[in-house]
Amino acid sequence: MGQEDRHITHAVVHGYKHLELFGDGPKAKELSDIVKQHALGATGAAFIPIPGLDLAAMVANTWSMYVRINNAVGVSFGDNALKSIASGVLANLASAIPAVAIGAIASSAIKLIPGLGTVAGIAIGAAANVAMLYVAGRVYLKSLEVLVNDNKPLTEENIKKATQDVTKDKAFVKAAYSEGKVAATNR
Repeated sequence: MGQEDRHITHAVVHGYKHLELFGDGPKAKELSDIVKQHALGATGAAFIPIPGLDLAAMVANTWSMYVRINNAVGVSFGDNALKSIASGVLANLASAIPAVAIGAIASSAIKLIPGLGTVAGIAIGAAANVAMLYVAGRVYLKSLEVLVNDNKPLTEENIKKATQDVTKDKAFVKAAYSEGKVAATNR
C-alpha cells in the first residue's frame, strides 16, 4: 500500500479531513480516469438494439463506476445500496439536465423503428450516454467530497442527500455536462 493509499485510508477512517477527490493529485487523477473510462464505455450501451435494455446497461455501467470509485477511496457498500445510489443519481440528473435524459430515452425509443431508427438511436445514444455518465461520475465524486469536507460519514443516506444537493448546483452540473460533451465529441 503506497503513501497515498495509506493517507486515503486514514482520511476515510478518521474523519476524511485531507481527502481530495478533485485536483491534480494521483488519487484525483485515478478517480477522474475511472469516470472517463466509464463515460466512454457508455457508448457501447447505445449499440444495444433492444429499447430499454440499453438504459439498463447505462444503470449497470453507472453502478460499476461507483463500485470502482468506492474501491479507490476505500468505501464499502453492498450491491443494493450502490444500485440505489446509481438510480438516484441518474434520476437527479434527469431532473437537473433534462436534455440528456430526453436524449437517452429518445435514443432507446427510436430504436423501435427498424433500420434507420436503430442507426439514429445509436448515434443519439452514444453522445447522450457519454455526457450522462460523465456528469454522473462528477456528481458522485463531488458528493463524496462534500461529505468529506463536512466531516460526515459516507453512508448511503448521506450520499443520496449530497447528490441531491450537488445536482441543485446548476453551475457545477452545467460545467460537468460541458466537459462530458467534449469527452463525447473526442471519443
